[in-house]
Formats: sequence, C-alpha cells, structure tokens
Amino acid sequence: MSATSVSAVRPRWGKRRRWGLVCAIVAAVMVGSGVAGALTVRHLDRQYGPVHAGLFSGPYSGPRLASAPGASGRLLTSLGNWGSHEVTVTGLSYLQDEPAVSGIRWSTYRPVPGGSSDGIDTPWHSFPATIPADGTIRLMISLHRPADCSRYQGAGLGGHDYTGSLVVHWKSLLHTHATSVQVLAGNAVRVC
Repeated sequence: MSATSVSAVRPRWGKRRRWGLVCAIVAAVMVGSGVAGALTVRHLDRQYGPVHAGLFSGPYSGPRLASAPGASGRLLTSLGNWGSHEVTVTGLSYLQDEPAVSGIRWSTYRPVPGGSSDGIDTPWHSFPATIPADGTIRLMISLHRPADCSRYQGAGLGGHDYTGSLVVHWKSLLHTHATSVQVLAGNAVRVC
C-alpha cells in the first residue's frame, strides 16, 4: 500500500475527541439521574405526615385536679398521621404546661367493631413512637396538681388550665419537624 491510500482511510474522529464525547455523555446522564433522583426523594418526603390531633380525647381518670393538693389524673388522647408513609415521633415538648404534666406515654391504637372509640387497651411505651401511614396512636397524659398553684392564683390568673397543647417532634424521609398540636378536643382541665 502506498502512503496516500493509508491517509485516505484515517478515521474522522481522533481518539481524544471520542473520549471527550463519551465523558460528556456520561456526565450528562449522571447529572440528569441526580436531578431526577432528588426530585423523586423530595416528592416522597412530602408523603410523610403531617402529624395532627387524633380521633378522640377525654379524661381517663381524675379529670378534676384543682380540688385537692397532690391530686393527679390522666387524660387519654391520640395523635394521627395523614401521610401515606409511617412517621417516627421522637418526642414531645410541653414546656408551658411542665408544672402540671408528669409524663406522656403512647400505645398502639386498635379499634374493634362495636367497641370503644378509643380502642382496646394495649401496653404503654416511652417515646420514640411510630405512627402508621394514615394511622393513629393513643397518648396517656399524666397530670398532677403543681405544688406552686398559689403562684398562678396570686398572679391574678384565677388558676391554671391544662389545654393539651403539645409540640410533636417527628421525622419524615429527609427532615425533622416540630408541629404544634392541640390534643384536647373539649374543655381544658383545671389543675389549679
């Protein structure tokens, strides 16, 4: 073969150009996949929660605490999840009512046909708790009459009511949230 015939068969693209094109295509696919993945995860995160006051609330025992020093009582209420995925409740804040609240525990909610609206008794647990997708858990709020009730009455407040105001700390797929929830559907409980 002559030198002229070899140069006529030379490829149109050099090796360097081919590798550059391949790298550009791979980079475009990776960026596109990353954007699609981020949008998908963000969409899925929006399907978690929000957490809200549940189906029922009311006295469990001793709802009138203002009558006697050292009185205590318990309220049964619930938290729900409107999302299509379960959420984890990591804890509750109730700082404004800390003098009256001695503890909050949770249990699973299991209704039975023809039974009580607050479901059957199930064991009580400490937090964290898992609320199923589009589901509910029960809360047992233990209250006691604060030792310093005179502080509330002496400040011209006429007493102190527990309103059932909670801040629920929960996790979705990507984020942690703090949602204010009013868990008592009826009247507040007078604790002082």
